[in-house]
Amino acid sequence: MAFPTDKLQMLLDNVLVEKWYIPVKLDEPLGVCLTAAISLAQEGIYNKENRIVFFFESIYILSFQR
Repeated sequence: MAFPTDKLQMLLDNVLVEKWYIPVKLDEPLGVCLTAAISLAQEGIYNKENRIVFFFESIYILSFQR
């Protein structure tokens, strides 16, 4: 399984703007990225994949802070 870079970019485009919108359904960008990150973390790949670390340390946190 690979981390969905395209969905991560969609989140970046939606989170880092003044009027943000975070799609939260399981089949939308946040759900897809979260599901992939959990699966890859369970495989022990979390720290080896910069995009997953970036997702959790920035986009995931920002999605719930605004």
